[in-house]
Amino acid sequence: MTDSYLEQIRLLATKFHNAILKFDPNDRLCSFRDFPVGSCCDATDLLGTYFLEKGLGSFDFVKGNRGEKGNLETHAWLQKEDIIVDITAYQFPEIDKEVIVTTDSQWYSSAFQIVERRTAGCSYYQKHNDIWQTMTENYYYIVSTIDHNL
Repeated sequence: MTDSYLEQIRLLATKFHNAILKFDPNDRLCSFRDFPVGSCCDATDLLGTYFLEKGLGSFDFVKGNRGEKGNLETHAWLQKEDIIVDITAYQFPEIDKEVIVTTDSQWYSSAFQIVERRTAGCSYYQKHNDIWQTMTENYYYIVSTIDHNL
């Protein structure tokens, strides 16, 4: 992957992240009310859809667990080959960057046990009509916020 491709990913991920923050928390999808906490799965799928629509191709949704039963933490991020994109990792105390675009998988591979990997995107939710509708509405609201600020 070229540096310009990584920069394009970083730019679009940052715009998407910032658009979520512009939402009134009371108007956000339930999982985004405390963004980034508890938002990683939905944010990852929505960002994956955005990347696909912007011509960056398909990314994988990767979900990992860490900790023990009763103290289990989950996290999700995008991955394409060796590129990792994460707009919610800063919910964890050891991470201070709001938007991560990296080819360094050390934190991810050492902190989490992978439990799910699939193609990222809103289409995953089509089998659940109520969730699909809410995710789609939130996606288009986020994208319209980005487009409005161009």
